[in-house]
Amino acid sequence: MRVAHGDPLFFLVYNLIMFSLFPSLFAYQLVAPFILRIVLGVIFVLRGYRAFSNFSGDGAAVDSVGIKIDRQLLKIIGVIELLTGIFLIAGLYTQGAAILAALISLGKLWKGVSARSYESNLALLAISLSLILLGAGIWAMDKPF
Repeated sequence: MRVAHGDPLFFLVYNLIMFSLFPSLFAYQLVAPFILRIVLGVIFVLRGYRAFSNFSGDGAAVDSVGIKIDRQLLKIIGVIELLTGIFLIAGLYTQGAAILAALISLGKLWKGVSARSYESNLALLAISLSLILLGAGIWAMDKPF
């Protein structure tokens, strides 16, 4: 049974069960994945760019906890992070890029690259998982099905 907006049942469910402080903001529910997608994309572009700049933060952080990773592998991860960020910003293959972002965040959480970045990697994992579930949102090249 489909309930229309003018139906009294819809009014009851909407006002009593689905209590919200700002019900008018539900009209913008596709903007939230857009904001998450852009923020995650910018973070991953910056992480990927950092792998190619003179800043050796990733290598120093990895070496400080005793994990030996080849510099070439760090550069490959940097390329993947850079491409993931570009795809997220463009809204192209968003769910696939979010899966890559989640795997990278999981890897950094699992290896414990630095204690300082634990919270940020956990937040990036949560953003990635939400984009996997919600999709790209508005203003994306992905077509929702």
